[in-house]
Amino acid sequence: MELIESILKTNQSEELKECVAYKLVMKTVTQPMTSLECRKVILRLTVWIISSDHRFLRETSLKGFDALVSSSFSVFKELVDSAYFKIIFADIKNTKPVSLIGLVITIFSKFEKSPIAESLIPVLDPVRTDLVHYLGHHSTNSTFLQSLGQLYNMFPSLLPVSTQDVTQLGSIVVDLHCHCPHTPHCQCSSGLDQLLTHVWTTCPDPAPCLDTLQTVYRILSSSDSSCPPACLSTVLAAASPALLEQSLPEILNQPQDSLVLVLSRMIAWLEDRPAPDLANHVLSLVTALGRDRPNLVASVSQTCLVRLVQQVTQVTTCRDQLVTLVVLMLYGEQHSQAAFQSILPFLPEVLDVLARDKQWPAREMLLEATQYFNNLFPGLLAWSDLETALQEENLPQMSDERRLQLEDLAWRYPDKIQLDRRPGQLAGLVNLGNTCYMNCVLQALFNTAMLLTQVGARRTCPAQPVLSSIQEVFRSLKLTKRSSVSPGQFLEVSRPPWFDPGLQQDCSEFLTFLMHTLEEEEERQMGVEEVGVLRSNVHMENGGEDEDMKITEGPGKCNSSHDSGVDSGEDSGPGPSLV
Repeated sequence: MELIESILKTNQSEELKECVAYKLVMKTVTQPMTSLECRKVILRLTVWIISSDHRFLRETSLKGFDALVSSSFSVFKELVDSAYFKIIFADIKNTKPVSLIGLVITIFSKFEKSPIAESLIPVLDPVRTDLVHYLGHHSTNSTFLQSLGQLYNMFPSLLPVSTQDVTQLGSIVVDLHCHCPHTPHCQCSSGLDQLLTHVWTTCPDPAPCLDTLQTVYRILSSSDSSCPPACLSTVLAAASPALLEQSLPEILNQPQDSLVLVLSRMIAWLEDRPAPDLANHVLSLVTALGRDRPNLVASVSQTCLVRLVQQVTQVTTCRDQLVTLVVLMLYGEQHSQAAFQSILPFLPEVLDVLARDKQWPAREMLLEATQYFNNLFPGLLAWSDLETALQEENLPQMSDERRLQLEDLAWRYPDKIQLDRRPGQLAGLVNLGNTCYMNCVLQALFNTAMLLTQVGARRTCPAQPVLSSIQEVFRSLKLTKRSSVSPGQFLEVSRPPWFDPGLQQDCSEFLTFLMHTLEEEEERQMGVEEVGVLRSNVHMENGGEDEDMKITEGPGKCNSSHDSGVDSGEDSGPGPSLV
């Protein structure tokens, strides 16, 4: 054996070294030797297998080891104890991980064929622990992970079973997903997820799993970094529904800001890695939070609901769960039409996709929600394609019993929201900080019948944010059950850039800017050529009078003959343009 070490130090070619090493190793293991010599050769081969820098020597030594153990098993049996495995796992950082796993597989394969395999029982616990520690140092080596998976498949008795080992395994998997180069949208798989699922399923103590889940939730709720990588969601998917349910109370006890991060980031994970298990967990979380913290879920719904609906048309998995999640949020927020209104433009496409893929239960669930909200807020579907689609479905009238069941799904807002609008009462607009100039213009336009009709009949596009927002304000003023509504979104998109927030402003100046903005949006949608033709026709019908003068008389002043700031058109009727 010393001759092999000497040859490796020479300048001979690798091919020659490999050939000589193979011949010497195989000659050594097949020749007669005493028990002491056999032990020395086994130990030497063991060291070469796990630590040699020459791949050919590691592979040759493993072949020689296998042959020698087969012919001298009684000597080998006496050698294999806790001290022997300490030699194998002594230098975790510098040993060759794939070769080490190959050695362990060979050792246990030999004992598996022997009637005296009970002799390995005392070393099982140390080996289980050593394998977990070894995994922690080499978890980024994909070839090692495959070899380890093969070992565990062949010898399930080596899977971690102690609370400490299972807890450490969970920490290793979490760390593996959280470290570079994983990005927030990472789609990778660590290869350890199935292992984690199997270990958590067989472990009688749920504490290690719950501890790992809490670690994931702490990462999700941390505001110190961006959204954790989506691949971390596989850790949640590894837990059983029962364990996920057990982890919910700990989540619900977190501060509101932390909970908002947890829920919104889990929904973001659904967008990157749609999976039924994750979707079901989000459903459970939303249901629990809807009972205890409805304001929190409402705030998350405002930012995520539209994206979830769009996601339904883009994924091929877990559509049922996504639709259920959307419908759950809609029914929870049924005190207002705002949530349903925000997704209304996307629902016809969603219904078409569900019909095309024959996902009838999910489609019927969404149609029922549409019917319910249309009954709850008459006129909600006006001017929309969804109104036509609902009429074509010819749905039976909803029973009172079913309506009461759906009403019971509403999230409760004790002392937070008052549905205090009396029949016939006009809804007001919330003052958002000296925004009387905007509110009075909105109320005046809302009560101008011709403009209200034209605004409502317009189909908007992404290039018309102001028109879309004013449509939403008008719908809210008409349909809300509250005595006032907040035009916050409209203020964000319509405020003139020179209007300082919080200061008093001139309403006529705001009206002029608003009308010009609506006209610019319409021009972008129609195209300059089409707008030019329409302007020419209007010019001819008005006897050559300048069209712009029909809107304003000068900078900052409205046409004094029209309190609404919009030309009624006199006898000519509504023109082709909003302005």
